[in-house]
Order: sequence, then structure tokens, then C-alpha cells
Amino acid sequence: MVFTRLGSYQDKVFRNLKCKRVQCDEIWSFVYAKDKNLPEDLRNQPGVGSVWTWVALDPDTKLVPCWFVSSRDAGAAYHFMHDLAADAPIYAPDKRLFKEG
Repeated sequence: MVFTRLGSYQDKVFRNLKCKRVQCDEIWSFVYAKDKNLPEDLRNQPGVGSVWTWVALDPDTKLVPCWFVSSRDAGAAYHFMHDLAADAPIYAPDKRLFKEG
């Protein structure tokens, strides 16, 4: 519930940000137990075991314009980067604008 409210607030307020640099990373954690210690009946259940928090950080202002809690796979990375692109223009190292699509 708190994540939903915070995400809704950020989606409304964090638009057209003027970040000059954004650093992205992911942080591993677990819910209930580490994967190797999960009881058999909880294995492959959503919301338990390994979780990854994807974080974007503006190192100059320490603003976190985007975060996402999910698995660590291509689908999660795609969702995270597209959500970040909606908040602030993102340029690749060769100065091409990252766009949806």
C-alpha cells in the first residue's frame, strides 16, 4: 500500500526532470527467506524469496527519480528503464535519445 501511494505521488510530481546524470543499479534482498531456505510449498510463489529493487539515482542532487521492486530479468529491466524515461530524458553514451518503442 505504501509503495502504491509513493509510486502514484512520484508519477505525478517527477516529470520533465533536468537530471544531468543518472546512475542505475539493482539491489538484491529477500522476502520471508532466501531461495535455498524456502519451504517447498512456498517455492515459485510470487512475493517470497529473492526480490530486486531497481534504483535510479541522480548523483548530483541525490534524487531517486525512479525505483521498481521485481525480479531480475529482461522484462523488469525494460519496465524500469521505460518508467525512468517517462520522468527524465535519457541519452545513450553516443547522445541518442532513449525512446519508448
